[in-house]
Amino acid sequence: ALLIPPPLDIIQPTNNAVTTSPVTIEGKTSSDSLITLDPQITVKPDPSGNFLTELQLSPGAHDLKITATNRFSQSVTKSLSITVISQ
Repeated sequence: ALLIPPPLDIIQPTNNAVTTSPVTIEGKTSSDSLITLDPQITVKPDPSGNFLTELQLSPGAHDLKITATNRFSQSVTKSLSITVISQ
């Protein structure tokens, strides 16, 4: 069971979302995992595994990679495509 990657559910944004900056990244993983976002931002989830952060992104299309890595170095990555429009 130690070699199973952690769960990773992205609550927001949804894939192909059109949004404004800052972009809120919210999701859930295991509480012992560390979340890594482009560009190299790390977020520690709360004891329930929930995480929330904001990214400042320029207007245009962005491909986000969100990775959860647990304490056994097992990881899972999800990719999202979003478009940021000016306010």
